[in-house]
Amino acid sequence: MRIDLTVTPQTKTLTPSGYLTKEEAAHVIRDWNAYGNTTPQDTNGTWTVGFIHFIDGEAQVTSILTIPRSVEREAATVGHRRFFVIDGGATATNPPRSTGPLAMVA
Repeated sequence: MRIDLTVTPQTKTLTPSGYLTKEEAAHVIRDWNAYGNTTPQDTNGTWTVGFIHFIDGEAQVTSILTIPRSVEREAATVGHRRFFVIDGGATATNPPRSTGPLAMVA
């Protein structure tokens, strides 16, 4: 099973898999951050998200979840900024970083 995004709650990191393109990596992070907040009207399959916890100093996959993959519309440029429109109303002006606060992680 291929894992598209790895969530490590203890270190508060999101790590997209290396086989994803830069655009796909940004897309999976946006969909993860939107997961549970909105339900995309149109989906294009699913993403597989793996959760890693450090147990006795060793990284272990503790659970795997599939989330909807939103259908991305074509990016629009307004002025000098580029906006990505994702079904369900979520927008992002910049691709998210792979580290930082995690949505939906306790």
